[in-house]
Amino acid sequence: MPGEEQLIQLSDGETRFFRMGEGPPLILLHGLGESSVVWFDNMAPLAASHTVYAVDLPGHGGTFKPLWDRPLEQSVQFMVDFMDALDISTASMLGNSVGGLLALATALRHPQRVDRLVLEGSAGLGREKAWVPPVDDSAPGW
Repeated sequence: MPGEEQLIQLSDGETRFFRMGEGPPLILLHGLGESSVVWFDNMAPLAASHTVYAVDLPGHGGTFKPLWDRPLEQSVQFMVDFMDALDISTASMLGNSVGGLLALATALRHPQRVDRLVLEGSAGLGREKAWVPPVDDSAPGW
């Protein structure tokens, strides 16, 4: 994987990410069942103009395995915590599949934190359930 592999401790556990480049921050969010390594071929070209962060989402790759009862809301908080820990006030986000859902949910709940949004094959744009639903399927946000 290009870039520098780093681990950071967040409130719910250790998180792995790869960092490369200089410039405005760009956070890459992978799909369900994948990890940050899916961005292998994209890191160097994007790092020519951005500081790129390819993050292993909770339960994937080298990041902690969560036991959450509200996975979408808690994943949005994970993104805010990740950005805060790295002193990123605002970033562009590129999300694939469930990573797109997370990028979109973060932008909707914290619009001041997301500068630009790129959704590639994003989950959450149709009627299907794109995340493991909470016990109460009628909960807000689902």
